[in-house]
Amino acid sequence: MDILIKNATIVTNDPQRPVLRNSSVGVEDGLIVSVGKAGSSSADVVLQGDGKTLAPGLVNAHTHFHQALARGLEEDLALYPWLDKMWRFSRMLTSAEIYAATLLGAIEAVKSGSTSVITHQSHATDRQSVLKAVQAMNAVGLRAVFVRSSPRVLTKASEKMKNAGKLFKPPEEALKDSRVTEELMGEVNRSRGGLVKVWPGFPNVLTTDPDFILKSCEMAQRYGVGVHTHCSEDRSEPILYNKGYGLRPIEALYKMDVLSPMFHLAHCVWISKKEVQLLGKAGGCVVHNPVSNMYLADGVAPIPDLVKAGATIALGSDGPASNNTQDMFPVMKSAVLLQKVIHLNPSVMTAPQAFRMATSEGAKILGLEGKMGVINEGMKADMILVNMKKSHIQPVYREVSSLVYCCQGGDVESAIINGKVVMENGVLMNVDEVKTLDDIQRIANHLLKRVRRSERHN
Repeated sequence: MDILIKNATIVTNDPQRPVLRNSSVGVEDGLIVSVGKAGSSSADVVLQGDGKTLAPGLVNAHTHFHQALARGLEEDLALYPWLDKMWRFSRMLTSAEIYAATLLGAIEAVKSGSTSVITHQSHATDRQSVLKAVQAMNAVGLRAVFVRSSPRVLTKASEKMKNAGKLFKPPEEALKDSRVTEELMGEVNRSRGGLVKVWPGFPNVLTTDPDFILKSCEMAQRYGVGVHTHCSEDRSEPILYNKGYGLRPIEALYKMDVLSPMFHLAHCVWISKKEVQLLGKAGGCVVHNPVSNMYLADGVAPIPDLVKAGATIALGSDGPASNNTQDMFPVMKSAVLLQKVIHLNPSVMTAPQAFRMATSEGAKILGLEGKMGVINEGMKADMILVNMKKSHIQPVYREVSSLVYCCQGGDVESAIINGKVVMENGVLMNVDEVKTLDDIQRIANHLLKRVRRSERHN
């Protein structure tokens, strides 16, 4: 046996046996091979679980790792003024800075309990920068999707935005750019040993030509992957889209027949009741980013209505520049509390719901439903060991509630991804965290000087 976690409390995420106490989990060849009472089995690596909870690794289903070097750079702005700053910043990033930012994001993800991440990048998407980002995530040992976004283009909707002619490219540019995405998918996704895949995506439904959306979906189907984008984060977006096309964004996507668990829509804050029903009818996927939505004063996504309608809901932190962490524990907590207060209903959303959204539902939208997100025999061994013997957690009556309402990323002691220990007792196994953080601060300081110099010239 490769790994044995002994004497832990196991939150399995399996409704047939949700919590097992004083139990052990065995791992071999990347898979969970045994779950049950502690025995005398030996293994190459033994992790002691006394006073700790073993849980499925969290899935951060929407972030932007390239923003890690912009953490705290811009604050107290609404979405589009903030985006204007971020677009200027992102265009300045070199491939070396993309590597540093992605490495920082991947380190923070693992150290705070995320074993799988979807990172969306719409700037610095040249071949070298993408491969550097993939290299950084593989270096840490993270399971990840790198969404290579197409450029923003002029559409019947986006042409109505302020300065559209300066901000957006002609639609044919996206088609040319998609060839690079396909080449990278062929190169990265077929390589052995790495856990990072490249997916196609686009910045926003608003700024993407409908024909290109269809072509992106066709490409994704050929390669057996998904598509990832943003939709209706700001209240202006569905209004502009309706003016351009005579439909709201989700109505148009439903008409295109592209909605599914593998077609990811981040945010969906400003959607109509009809759009909620269409997403449910199609089993469409919404990635809810509650902390970022509060940070940018976007609004509150109608998550309980979407759940009731039958949509698939996963959770994301959003980028490090609009959260400002990658810690999924406060994301779970915020997802629940935000719905309770906006509805004035304490039972409208629960901790177990949020936990499933951050684990098994995240696995589903990665195309790994039934293969990950549950601690059961035959599942991929992506798990975290959380120290529950802390003053801000004890006493524990319901493990899932304690994980959602009490725990923080810093409570995660060990992480296993694809059957390999990537962090043990808070120490990363594959990278030198101290040296990396020293290097990143130096890189960030140099980048900030360039950013401020650029601002003075604009």
